[in-house]
Amino acid sequence: MRHAIFLAAVLASGAAQADWSPSYRSNNYVVTVSYNGGSVSYGESATADNGRVTPFAREMLGISTVLENSINGAVGAAVAQQGAGFQGGTLSGNLHAHIQPAAPDTLLMRIDGLNYEARSTYSGKRWGIVSYSCTNTFSAKNLVLTGQYGANNGVLLPSVGVTSDVNSSTDCDSNLSWMLPIVGDLLVNKVTGKLDTRLEEGARSAMNGIKDKLLYTPDPNWGIGVLRLVPASLQITTADGRPFNIGQFIANNLPYLLGNSQIDLQFGRGVSVKLVPGIAEPMKTFYDENIVTINISSPSATFAIRVSQQTNVDWKWRCPGTRPCSIP
Repeated sequence: MRHAIFLAAVLASGAAQADWSPSYRSNNYVVTVSYNGGSVSYGESATADNGRVTPFAREMLGISTVLENSINGAVGAAVAQQGAGFQGGTLSGNLHAHIQPAAPDTLLMRIDGLNYEARSTYSGKRWGIVSYSCTNTFSAKNLVLTGQYGANNGVLLPSVGVTSDVNSSTDCDSNLSWMLPIVGDLLVNKVTGKLDTRLEEGARSAMNGIKDKLLYTPDPNWGIGVLRLVPASLQITTADGRPFNIGQFIANNLPYLLGNSQIDLQFGRGVSVKLVPGIAEPMKTFYDENIVTINISSPSATFAIRVSQQTNVDWKWRCPGTRPCSIP
C-alpha cells in the first residue's frame, strides 16, 4: 500500500524517477578448496591490494578483457583497410579452459566458451547518384583457441590455433539494401582472412595469463598461483572425518600434478551489482559469483579450488541529480 500511495504521488507531482542504488556492506574474495567430500574456505577483502587472493582474482578477471582488446584491434584494423568505420566489439560468454597431457613433457591447452560481435559502418553513392549508409554486424561465435606448451617450463610453442563460426549481416537505409549486403560480405571476408594471424598475439596472451599466473610464474611474496591459493598449512577434514593437509600435498607434488593431470578451469565475471529502477525495493542482498573454478584430476588425487566474489549490499533510494523525488 505504501508503494502504491507513493507511486500515485509521483505521477501526480511529476517528480523525477529515482533508482535503488547498492551500498556495499561487505565485498570479499573467497577461496574454497574441496577434496574427498570435504571442503575448507577462507576469505579476503576485495580492497586488499597486497593480499594473497585479491591481486590474483583481479588478474583472472582481466584475461577476457585482454582477449577482447586483441580481437578489437584485429577486426578494427581490417575494417579500416576496407574504408569502413569500426564502432567497437564485445566479447561475451564465460571463458573456459582445459589442459591435458598431449605428449611426453607437453601439455595441450584449449580455450572456448566465448562469442564476439562487432559493428562497423560505411556509406557512399551507387552509380554516383543514390546515397546509402550501411551498418555491418560481424560475429565470430564459438571461438576456440588451442596451443601446446612444455610441462616443465610452461613455454608456449610457436603455433597457436584460432577457429570460430564467422557470420555477417548488413542493414542499409536505402531501397538498395537488396544489393548492398555484398559489400558487407566482402568486408567480413577480408576480416576473416586476417583473424588467425592478428589474433595469435591475443590468444597467446590469454593462454599465458592463465597458465603462468596459475601454474608457473611465482609471485615474490606468495609463490606460484596454485600454492598462493592453497597455502601449505591448509587442512581439510574429509568425508570420513580424517584431517588431510591439502596444502602440503600440492606443494610436494606440484611438478607431478602439472605434467600428469587433467586441469579444467571455468571462469566467471565476478559480482556486478547495478542500479535497479522502479518503486519496489530489490529483495536480493547477497551475491556469490564465480571468478575461476579449477578442477585438477590426476592419477593420485582429485581436488577443486574455487575463487569467488561474495558481496552483501544494502539498497538505498537515490534521487537523480538535483531533481526532487520522494522515498517510497
